Amino acid sequence: MGQSVKVAISLPSDILSDIDKIAKQKAKSRSAIIKNALVHILTEEVDKETEIKAKALYEEINKKDRVLAEKFQPIIKETFATL
Repeated sequence: MGQSVKVAISLPSDILSDIDKIAKQKAKSRSAIIKNALVHILTEEVDKETEIKAKALYEEINKKDRVLAEKFQPIIKETFATL
């Protein structure tokens, strides 16, 4: 991770209260709790994007495999017909 930069954000008081409770339970700072939550959310988003890209790639491979199988079938039939 890069260098830390201070950022000011506005949060509803109930959310800040929840963050403070978690921070106290885990003996961590507010910043650490918020940073960990953001890292988690960002990681999930990257994982979702990667999954979408992978599914598209697998679908493309699937299409190419089907085309190849269709082209190969006559060769197989011809080969077995001569046996």
